[in-house]
Amino acid sequence: MKKNNLSKLNIFPETTNNISLAAEIVRQGGIIACLTDTLYGLVADATNSNSVTKIFRIKSRGENKPLLILVDNFEVASKVAIFSWQAKIIAEKFWPGPLTLILPRQNSCMVVKEINPVSDTIAIRIPDRARTLELIDKISLPITAPSANLDSKKPAQSAEEIFRAFGSNIDLILDAGVSKNLTPSTVVDLTSSKPKIIREGVILEGQITEVIKR
Repeated sequence: MKKNNLSKLNIFPETTNNISLAAEIVRQGGIIACLTDTLYGLVADATNSNSVTKIFRIKSRGENKPLLILVDNFEVASKVAIFSWQAKIIAEKFWPGPLTLILPRQNSCMVVKEINPVSDTIAIRIPDRARTLELIDKISLPITAPSANLDSKKPAQSAEEIFRAFGSNIDLILDAGVSKNLTPSTVVDLTSSKPKIIREGVILEGQITEVIKR
C-alpha cells in the first residue's frame, strides 16, 4: 500500500470521519485496528491476498490457524458460506452477536483462500456493535478482524496497547476507549450434522443446544 500522511502515532478517535478514513485504507490494502463487540481486532480486506497474508505475518500467526470473517448482513454471509438449516436457526438467534460459525465455503466465495489454507471452510459472524457495522458497511467487503495481539499473547485492551505491540505495521488505529471485555466470541463448527463447540466464549454451549432442540 502507498504510504499515507499519517503520523507515526496513528491513533484516531472513533468518529464517523475517521471510520470513513479507516475504510478507505482497508479498501486500498492497508491494515487498521478497531474495537468489535468482543475485543479490539486487526482489520483487513478478506478479498485481498496481500492484506490477509500481512495479518498472519504481523500477528506471528501460523497458517494452520484460519482467520475469521466479519460481515454486516446475512445476505453477504450467504454469499460467502453455505448455511444448513441448523446454521440458519443459530444465526437468526445469535446474530448480530459474539458467535462465530464454521461453515463450508461457497464455490463462488469472494474471500481469498489464504484466510483458511487448511480446509474449505469459513469462520464467519455478524458483530453486534454499531460503529463496527458502520466500518464494514463503508468498506463494502467482507473483512477479517482477529484479535489485536501477537499470537499467544493477551488481547490488547486499548489503542495505546495496540500501538505498542504493532507500531507502524498498522496504518491506523480507531480509538474507542479501553475495552473491559477479554472474552472472545464462541466458535461452533457446523460442517457436520452435530454442532461442535471449538471455543466457548460469550455464548455458552447450552444456549446453542437449546436453540437447536426447539
